[in-house]
Amino acid sequence: MIKDKTDEISFWDLIEDKDAVKHTWNTEWRRMVLAHCLEQVQTEFDSKVFEAFELYALLDIPAAKVAEKLNISRNAVFIAKHRVLKKMHELGSEFEGGNQEE
Repeated sequence: MIKDKTDEISFWDLIEDKDAVKHTWNTEWRRMVLAHCLEQVQTEFDSKVFEAFELYALLDIPAAKVAEKLNISRNAVFIAKHRVLKKMHELGSEFEGGNQEE
């Protein structure tokens, strides 16, 4: 049987820029963890708290407009952001096994 030369080459030998692949992998991993955490916190917080977080932190709508839209104080918007981000950090750490990068 003739041995194929590709049997001696690993997948990683074919990759020219291993650092770019690692960076892409890490970026996609972080996105997946973030999506998982967002999905989880949405179930753990009151819908108005999560909506305030989403509008202010994710959609970058000014706190005053979020407060007006949801009929809450600006301070409640800031507190919602803080509470949701804190919980997301906790969930991310749990998901990563306590080894999440800062």
